[in-house]
Amino acid sequence: MWTLLQDLRFALRQFRKSPGFVITAILSLMLGIGATTAMFSVVYGILLDPYPYKDNNRMVHVQLNDKNDRGPLLLVNGSGYKDLRNIPSLDDVFLQRENQENLTGDQIPVSVNVGLYSPNLFEYMGVPPVLGREFTPADAPGGNAPPLAVLSYIFWQRQFGGSRDVLGKNIELDHKLYTIIGVVPPRFTWGDSDVYTPAFPTADPNELWLAFVKLKPGAKFPVAQAQFQALVDQYAKQSKNYPQDRKVKIVTLNEQVLGQFAGTLTAVRRRACPVAHWLRQCFHPAAGAGNRAAARVRGARFCWRGTQSPNSPVADRIGNPVRNRGSGRRSRCLQRCRGIVRVPSLLLLSA
Repeated sequence: MWTLLQDLRFALRQFRKSPGFVITAILSLMLGIGATTAMFSVVYGILLDPYPYKDNNRMVHVQLNDKNDRGPLLLVNGSGYKDLRNIPSLDDVFLQRENQENLTGDQIPVSVNVGLYSPNLFEYMGVPPVLGREFTPADAPGGNAPPLAVLSYIFWQRQFGGSRDVLGKNIELDHKLYTIIGVVPPRFTWGDSDVYTPAFPTADPNELWLAFVKLKPGAKFPVAQAQFQALVDQYAKQSKNYPQDRKVKIVTLNEQVLGQFAGTLTAVRRRACPVAHWLRQCFHPAAGAGNRAAARVRGARFCWRGTQSPNSPVADRIGNPVRNRGSGRRSRCLQRCRGIVRVPSLLLLSA
């Protein structure tokens, strides 16, 4: 304990001697820790644990690419949805459309991103609600979707203040009432929807819905792509409004997301690399000072040994041979090395 107090007093003396260096070192540490935390958040959120969904390794996006390797995701209408479910490699599929509606009634008019989903959405995702329950196919017998609403966590916090009394209340969207039955967890942000409602495709052949599929365990991408390609060609022949001359490409969720955020990740990397280089340059003098302090510690130890043995080869090596054990010689040696023998690792950064 006494040694620790001595080290702390010595550190404070060093700080008073070089306040500019200490401030620079602290700021460098703050910047380094902040940059590292930001980079880890990006890597963790995109690469390590990006999705809360069940069996997300089998969830894929079916792209309809043109000659420039660009295009929408798989689109189907009401009749095409039935054909899609018969693909051998397919395990499950849900449909999605998005509407921009307004919060009406007694509420202040607010633009709301309303997601229309087939009733099996939450069974497909396998994510339990944080409050209440989620709609299921049992809520829509005979293809009749009831006016139910599941709120996103952010919308629940923003519009209702996170009140648990929201269950059973009505929410009016474009003058149509929906009954709130649940709230999804914070990490469930599929489609960036504020409100999730069950719905079915109509008989209109030109009404196209996005289709998101989950492959069977062990399904091979080339085989699945061939099966989807045949179905897409059939859709294109049946309707001129369907994307024509498209090549099917199956990608994983990570590939799709990383493709969308490639520019962001590149920008982060371009900004992080100069910061890392600057931090290395900042800490390089500190590392050199630490090495010099360690060398002085070794010199102090050698000097002490030299006073103990007049014929010590260490004493000869440092160019200061000692011919007697006089207390004066030992005293002068300790004066030269005062404050150096006990140099804790903390002080090496501030030396």
